[in-house]
Amino acid sequence: MNDRAEVNAMPPISALTAIPAMPALTVMAAKPVSFGFPSPDSAMISGFPGLTGSGVALTFLILLVIAVIWRALYEPGALEITRRTLVASEQDPVHKDPTHGDPAVWSSESAVQNLSRVEMASVRVALFSDLHADSLRIRPDELIRPIRQAGVDALIFLGDLASDDAQAKLAAPFLSELADFARGARIPFFSVPGNHDGPEARHILDTLGISLLENQQILFTTSSSVEVLVTGLADLRSGHPDPALLNGRADHPIRIVLAHNPDTVLDLPERGADFFLSGHFHGGQIYAPLQLEFRLLRPEVLPRKGIWRGAFRLNGYTGYITRGLGCVWLPLRLFSRPELALLELQVPAVPSGT
Repeated sequence: MNDRAEVNAMPPISALTAIPAMPALTVMAAKPVSFGFPSPDSAMISGFPGLTGSGVALTFLILLVIAVIWRALYEPGALEITRRTLVASEQDPVHKDPTHGDPAVWSSESAVQNLSRVEMASVRVALFSDLHADSLRIRPDELIRPIRQAGVDALIFLGDLASDDAQAKLAAPFLSELADFARGARIPFFSVPGNHDGPEARHILDTLGISLLENQQILFTTSSSVEVLVTGLADLRSGHPDPALLNGRADHPIRIVLAHNPDTVLDLPERGADFFLSGHFHGGQIYAPLQLEFRLLRPEVLPRKGIWRGAFRLNGYTGYITRGLGCVWLPLRLFSRPELALLELQVPAVPSGT
């Protein structure tokens, strides 16, 4: 009896409280990752102690923002050279380039099939716009080298020397180098005013010998003896374009209209010229989904029709909208690099005697 009593006797309470391991075991059980079985809420990434699933998402978001900011800071200094052939056609009266610039050969399907059998009159032009010299990060030699290699027949600048006319003098050194090149190559250099250009900008263009066409026309002949009629129009915002200049001028092989604002084409007589060249939109400058940059910041009509950069067909005109060189408002670009467009403009030649 005494032996059984000793076996069944409970230890004193003081003895139980002296057992050390239980609380530590309970703490370890609350941290399953210590045993290699992480819960979904507290999962840690192998090799990155303390980094959870939500931490990965946050890290990815931060890296994405950094990448976008870097890209937006990089693009203003990353010139893109665009080389395109545009074919004038009286068919397909309303058409736009669905990729906003890739590719850019416009004519009807039947015309494309027969191009190899049609003699073409052509002119090659170097097109740039929206200098905005106060934020410009492109050097003039970056344009001159490809222009020289392309052997163009004319240089065309579509306005906006700077973001404010008081700063237009900042554009003088850039344009001076291009004007010197044009004189040395014996090719014309045409321009039209932009919405930011005032008396100072006009004075600079005149001083440099750049032909400013503001509701004016000029006829020149290429090295291959093709006559080209160039019509330059006043800016749609700061001036009054004169569409009447295009009436009854179908007696030249190639007819080109220059205007800073692409919306100008909406006020022109149908088929008043073969080509319509413009800038102003900066290609969006900072790309936003659903074209929010145009819906929120610009009142123009063409972007709402899906026409905001690159080649398009509208009202009998084969058009091109260049993305420009500089920046406005913010010195940033995103998925809209500065552009020099080297265009060959082709028109089916009219046989003599017809």
